[in-house]
Parts: sequence; structure tokens; C-alpha cells
Amino acid sequence: MKSRKLNYRIHDPNPPEVLANYLIGLFVEVNTPKIEAAMIAAESQPNRDDNNDESHPAKAG
Repeated sequence: MKSRKLNYRIHDPNPPEVLANYLIGLFVEVNTPKIEAAMIAAESQPNRDDNNDESHPAKAG
């Protein structure tokens, strides 16, 4: 038996901007733990002193 492909269509009466703001808020809320973990990991890494990097072409004299 061949499986059917499901096709859902949902009518959203709101303007696209409202939907975009809702989705952005939802994604931020869902990913907050990941963002916090990344910030804690970045805090625990030693600071790099990029001001003395002479190998960088923009900073080489």
C-alpha cells in the first residue's frame, strides 16, 4: 500500500508581521536555555588579547 503525503493548510487571518513577531518570540523562548549555556561557556573561556595580534593584516604595521 502506498503511503499518502499529508498536506495541511491553515488560514491565519493575522498580517505576516504579527506572525513573524509571534514566531520570533517563540524561537527565543524555546532557545533561551541554549543561549544561556553558550553565554556561560563563553564566560568560562580565557579572554583573548586581540590588540597585540601582529599576524592580522589590518593590525600589522
